[in-house]
Amino acid sequence: MINGTWIIEATPPVNAVKLCDEYLPTSTRIRFQILGSTRLAVEEERTDELGGTVELIPPISAALCSVGLGQSTEFGSNLCSNGQPIVDDKKTVQFDADFTFFRLTNADLEDVDNLFFSEQEVHEGAKMVTVSVNYKAVQWNIWMRSINEMISECLVVLPGKNNVDSFPMIWRRQH
Repeated sequence: MINGTWIIEATPPVNAVKLCDEYLPTSTRIRFQILGSTRLAVEEERTDELGGTVELIPPISAALCSVGLGQSTEFGSNLCSNGQPIVDDKKTVQFDADFTFFRLTNADLEDVDNLFFSEQEVHEGAKMVTVSVNYKAVQWNIWMRSINEMISECLVVLPGKNNVDSFPMIWRRQH
């Protein structure tokens, strides 16, 4: 269900001081591909964790240099260096990733950390996936709302002391 190409719709508040590392600008196109179980999942005889790839499809926005996927690291793919793009914006960029699947419980929905999903009217038993991009500070917690739409949360720092809010990033399947 998650394999495929997704187009992001995200409108952060105009007065945002800092966006979360998971933020993706509107019109960003991402391709998820599940390749198989991770080594750890096989060793632990679990079926909830799969390995795969996250691929950025051109055009690649320079705005990604200020968030998690744009962070320069010693391992994996790098989009930016010193806040500037270093990749050809006409070529895809691929990252290794882990996909952990689970269903929300009532206890999950009552947890303050999941208030965002409760406000999105997520119900008990809803299909969720955590996508962790290897070697980057990026981890999307995504509600798989339907075969063609997913929703994740992005935190944002607003002006003022301890003023943090969140907004949805909508993932729509590209056909």
